[in-house]
Amino acid sequence: MVARLQLARHTLTIERKRGDAFTLLAAGGSVRPEEGIRFSAHFGGFGSGWVEFSVLDAQGVTVWGPSSIEANLAGNAWEDVQAPIEPGTYTLLAAGRQGLRFGSPHPATRTFRVDPRAPAPPAGGGFDFGALFTNPWTIVAILGALIALGIMI
Repeated sequence: MVARLQLARHTLTIERKRGDAFTLLAAGGSVRPEEGIRFSAHFGGFGSGWVEFSVLDAQGVTVWGPSSIEANLAGNAWEDVQAPIEPGTYTLLAAGRQGLRFGSPHPATRTFRVDPRAPAPPAGGGFDFGALFTNPWTIVAILGALIALGIMI
């Protein structure tokens, strides 16, 4: 089971890095101290916006962040970081704003654990969704395909 939080159009995930690939952290899963992880958020549809990521410890103290990331045209934002060094339970907080940095943020949270006994991340081979729209030619190709389909229909 993959742990995702979806409220309306908000999705927040944590992925584990192994080599150049990322795999989703399963519900109830743990990561190793200082392991490479990726925070991914989707807040809304098309159009850019901003997502602020922070990590809180079990007492609610901010141990990392906030880090403000501009979302891509699909409304996705991600940041590659290292897991905290201290074992324990942590909460990833993502507050997203569509459009400009003004207005009310839409918060989402996801809890994860840091445990030195956590199993190694699974072997890669998964698709890196975060990198899909980083190349502008990818967007041009997708839009061209959609236009072509529209003409044929």
